[in-house]
Amino acid sequence: MRSKYFSVEVQPVITSQTVNYSANDVLFDWTRFEIPLGTARLVSIMATIPGTDGAAANELDADIYFAKSVDGVDPPTLGNSNTALSNTKAIAARPHMIGGGRWDGTELADLGGAFTSYNLYNGSLMTAGAAGVTSKSAPILLEGERSELTTYVEDNETVRGTSGYQAIYMAASAQGVYNFGTAMLVDNGPGYAEGSTSINLDGTAGDILVAPGDRLLALNDGAVLGYVEAVTDDGSHTTITIKSPGINMAIQDGDEIGLLYPITYRLGFEY
Repeated sequence: MRSKYFSVEVQPVITSQTVNYSANDVLFDWTRFEIPLGTARLVSIMATIPGTDGAAANELDADIYFAKSVDGVDPPTLGNSNTALSNTKAIAARPHMIGGGRWDGTELADLGGAFTSYNLYNGSLMTAGAAGVTSKSAPILLEGERSELTTYVEDNETVRGTSGYQAIYMAASAQGVYNFGTAMLVDNGPGYAEGSTSINLDGTAGDILVAPGDRLLALNDGAVLGYVEAVTDDGSHTTITIKSPGINMAIQDGDEIGLLYPITYRLGFEY
């Protein structure tokens, strides 16, 4: 029987980024994705993970969890990013849990050594502890409820899941001192009003932190801004052009700017 493969991109929202994480803090809460129906084996996981203040860092471990909805109800929250994962939230999520493994960031980090401000990882999750490549991994088999039994919010609208697919939820707890600060600061005395399409920044050069298509976040207060259209740096200042209709909230001089989705995972499945 010929195997079939499917890949999906998962970008969790991480709003609390500049304060160091502690072991067992929530790295990110449940993030929904869809894959075709059937029992799927997770065979690969690739990730891009930024460092701190423009330098490669965060070569750290994490525990990754997978869950499903139950009777169309999403798994209950594990808590806000950068807060301790409590026993009460963990037990509430237990009926929804369907798998998990250890992200061995220390072992996998070497692949991204040539990059300046982030790391590129490619490997698999460990399921027999945190012993790195010496640990044997059992297959991670995932199967969720049909997607059309669930709803989710997209662009401020509630939509129903895709027919023929199943909904899976991914979350993580930190097992190291993560920090996604950028030291990339708004440089404009009066700040910028809602709707601004060009913002100047100083500190860390933005052209090693931000790429077109990224969505920006004001790290000081969690204000979600717009999508990046272009990035230029003249050696003293960075100018970021924001796609129309521009930033959706006012920002102040000195605000630290980062990415709403600092981590991107690409999961590969076999059926």
